[in-house]
Amino acid sequence: MHSNTASSAPKPAKAPARHPPAKASVAKPGTASRRIRFGTASVTARKPAPSDLDRNLESSTEALRRTGETLLRPGIRLPARKNVPLFEADPERPGHFLRKLNGRTERGILQNGRFTVTG
Repeated sequence: MHSNTASSAPKPAKAPARHPPAKASVAKPGTASRRIRFGTASVTARKPAPSDLDRNLESSTEALRRTGETLLRPGIRLPARKNVPLFEADPERPGHFLRKLNGRTERGILQNGRFTVTG
């Protein structure tokens, strides 16, 4: 009987290629640069031109104007759907709730995680 008992030794895994550490970019002499820190990371970049600052200020002011009206309106809007109750705090009775379900509004409390009508 012939058996293949010859086995080759496993090849050692290749070591990962080593890359030199990244070098920080240094601003050229005579150009304005800024260093900004984010936790332990630090980024050095050129200082923006005044025209870039003005353009960004105008665009952010316009974006804030567009969203400002929405931000000033209190609360959220939830559309009423069939068989889906909407709950809100009862303004007349602290600790009680109003349940709106299929066109009916009921007052109640939460007992053991369930809404109980109190009248």
